[in-house]
Amino acid sequence: MNSLLRHFNLTASTCAIGIAAVLLYAVPSKAEENPIKVVFVGDSMSDGVGAAVQRHIGKDACLSKRIQISRHAEIGTGLARADRFKWPEKIASMVSEANPDLVVASFGLNDRTGVVDPANNVRVSFGAAEWNARYSDQVVSFLKGASAAPAGTLWLGIPSLRDKVAHEDGIAKNALYRSVIEAHGDGKAAFVEPWRASADGEETFQGYWVDPTGAKVQIRAPDGIHFTGIGYDQVAAYLSPRIVSHLEDKLGASRLRCEG
Repeated sequence: MNSLLRHFNLTASTCAIGIAAVLLYAVPSKAEENPIKVVFVGDSMSDGVGAAVQRHIGKDACLSKRIQISRHAEIGTGLARADRFKWPEKIASMVSEANPDLVVASFGLNDRTGVVDPANNVRVSFGAAEWNARYSDQVVSFLKGASAAPAGTLWLGIPSLRDKVAHEDGIAKNALYRSVIEAHGDGKAAFVEPWRASADGEETFQGYWVDPTGAKVQIRAPDGIHFTGIGYDQVAAYLSPRIVSHLEDKLGASRLRCEG
């Protein structure tokens, strides 16, 4: 009888310890309860990069519990494409609803078109003398709408493009984004140079890249614009540390610190 009771008590104790361990494991940490929210907005480039950053951070045992990535890009849209999606008007409500800590934006692939001057509702043709000024107004409006995010906005530049005219336009737009953010940013917005296949010399479009093992891999899609999965992973490996650094600077390093 005593042996039976001892067995019962031991079994009950073991079960209690097991249940306690399960409950302890199931209780989310403060970081998991209140993750840092990062939203990717913009065009198809933003969507592809956002998915890759989501994969990249998901592989990090620490950051995956502290950073939550979501994608709100709209394919085929741009700051000059009010016919598709009015980003300058909608970004404020999107930030209010999603409540992100940081907005990561990428635009420009679809913006070689006319832009509407909101002052008189007149379309300014692409290439016209006043086009840059009107397009800059769209960038400023977007930044103001996204400014409610505590860590502000990271604006990723347009990468190299295979088409020469599109490539040169991307370089010009990157210069415009950088200039407008420096002049009209709220102190939280920052421009991020696009990922480069080569760290030296003038950036040119490269469809293939030699990885650290010496293997030649395709990094750009056949359209000469987007990346392959491997290419997006390279962009994510480049961008993710910059996202973390910006979050540490604007929110405090303790929000991302790993214990143990």
